[in-house]
Amino acid sequence: MSKAIITLLGLVRHTAQKPLSSEEPSRTITIPKQKEDMARYYYSDALGKKFPPLKQDVYINMLPLILENFDGYEKVCVYTQTALKVQQALLEHHHIDFDIEKNGLFVSENSNDDKAQFGYILNTINQTMDAYERVIIDLTHGFRHVPILAMIDLIMQHIQNPHKIEAILFGKEITPQKEYEIIDLVEYLELATLSYMLSTFEQNYTVSSRFVFKNKRYNHIAKQLGLFSYHILSNSLKPLIEGELIEKLADELSALATETEIEHFNTYITDIIEHLLEIRSLKEHEEWQRFHALSRIMAHRGYLLNAITLLSEAVGLYCLSAIETFSDDIHEHIEIFRGYIAEGREPAHRYSFYALTSQSKNIVKHRKDFKGSYLFKTKDFDPKRSIIERLDALGVEAFQTFIIEMDNFRNNMAHGNSSDVVLDVKERYHTMLASFERFCIEEDILNPKTKK
Repeated sequence: MSKAIITLLGLVRHTAQKPLSSEEPSRTITIPKQKEDMARYYYSDALGKKFPPLKQDVYINMLPLILENFDGYEKVCVYTQTALKVQQALLEHHHIDFDIEKNGLFVSENSNDDKAQFGYILNTINQTMDAYERVIIDLTHGFRHVPILAMIDLIMQHIQNPHKIEAILFGKEITPQKEYEIIDLVEYLELATLSYMLSTFEQNYTVSSRFVFKNKRYNHIAKQLGLFSYHILSNSLKPLIEGELIEKLADELSALATETEIEHFNTYITDIIEHLLEIRSLKEHEEWQRFHALSRIMAHRGYLLNAITLLSEAVGLYCLSAIETFSDDIHEHIEIFRGYIAEGREPAHRYSFYALTSQSKNIVKHRKDFKGSYLFKTKDFDPKRSIIERLDALGVEAFQTFIIEMDNFRNNMAHGNSSDVVLDVKERYHTMLASFERFCIEEDILNPKTKK
């Protein structure tokens, strides 16, 4: 297995400035650092369980520490020209045979150079990481923005392959220039990735399948959010609203919110839980009301085709809900048809919930021009004439025109025939939404009881 440790070189030298004499403290002389002038380094408890003990207690900086203690790893240095001179002198003073340039990545200190640009640095670090199966990175030292760019790349790498990064070393200063605890920032990488996942889900329901965590709770939540995302983006809404997924997910997120290290992005979790429970509460509403609410939600998150489809389905469900109330005979007729669906009567496309809602919408849409029987016909009863008479009495011409426009809009978008720009589509959707809310909610146009 190919392994590397990448270290960002700094300017900690092997020399120190000492006063020439006590009488003239302002005059100094440069001398090599002695053991007592070096800093003490030690692993945190977590790293102590991951790696063998350090071979020495004191080091000048992280470079000789890494070269001495990480056998089996290729050493890759990210350096500036100044850092190269300082650290190569350090190695020569300690008789350490290591060629920094041969095993390194050069970063320019001149902001005008190509090799000083963020894109170059990110790409170079990324390519280096891609070349190895396992990577450790040391962020203790480094030039200006390079450690930050390296951390950004680590987040991207972690999303793609969380097992690749073994550790992120950082020398935490305990006593300035005297004592450093080497800690592992990889836990914070998991938290950063978790924060990113929760943020993107809260905004648009997307959860990449690449989100894999070492933390079992994070991993389980990622899978649950992914399942929610699959259902809602494919308009598979019944398992969401009537199933147990939302309740379990809300419980998992509530438990997550109690963890101390999560407190800085608790807002995401709170917002997600509230939103999940809002969707869960739709269970208490009629189906057409559920689809209307979800249409608004999807439009808010930018999924206009989903929003348009759901609104179109809400129209059919509203028509079905209203037609059922026209008479006891019609209600019984629809219940019989539902029984046919439940028993799996063939052909399936003829006896389906889609057929039930689409025929209910179409008989309102076409009225006297509606072809065939409503759902099915028996020798004793065909509700078609009775339904059309009721519709004529209600005066639904404007609603009929709305349904035609809604269907044309939905079909145009679903089949990729629209030449409209997104803003036009969004504006038209909101026009359709307003019409739906006026006809179906404010006027309840198919309810005879609301007519004066």
